[in-house]
Order: sequence, then C-alpha cells, then structure tokens
Amino acid sequence: MMLLVTVVDFGTTPEGLPVRTALKSLPDLMGRKKVGPAEVDTGLPAGSWWRPVLSASHLDSGTVDSQAYAFCALEQLHRMRRREVFAENSSKRGATRVKSRALRPGCSGPDREPRGE
Repeated sequence: MMLLVTVVDFGTTPEGLPVRTALKSLPDLMGRKKVGPAEVDTGLPAGSWWRPVLSASHLDSGTVDSQAYAFCALEQLHRMRRREVFAENSSKRGATRVKSRALRPGCSGPDREPRGE
C-alpha cells in the first residue's frame, strides 16, 4: 500500500479530495502505535468503518486505529466514481490526448509533422 500512494500521483475532482488526502497521509501513519484523531480525517470513516477506526475496544483513549483507517481509505477509493480519483499522467489518459491532438488539423501527433512549418 505504501508503494501505491508513493508511486501513483493521484488527481481528483473536489468530491475525491478527502480520499486523496487520506491516501497521501497513509505512509506517515502506517507502523505507528499511536495515531491521534487530529492526524486523520475523522469524517472519512462513516457507517460500518466508524467504530473500527475511531472507537474500537482495543484502542487507547484519544487514538485511532491506523490500519483500519488505511482499509477505510482504500474502500472509499474503490467506491469513488472513476473520474473522481484518477492516476495523473497515466498512459491511458495520455494516449487519448495524443490521439485527439493528432486528429485536429494543424496539430502535430506521434506520426504527423506540424502544418505550416
């Protein structure tokens, strides 16, 4: 999971920003025994995730279960619509952009020279 959030540069729409922020915070939280609620987005764990993340019986008072928070963030990422959180500079998006530029008159593409030069 650490590799996912350090290697992939996530882009978001405003709706996906809390999930991206949570994902980017995970490398700093993982492996620590005590994580405070001020270090995480306490609005992210909703529904069935609230108790395991914020008030599980094994937690000390004023701490958060960072492992449960990590899985909560991953589930929220999975539930996002495909355009709310996306990988920046992905080859799929880049290839689409190159193809659309190549089809427009006057634009250079992978197999075209620019016009008028």
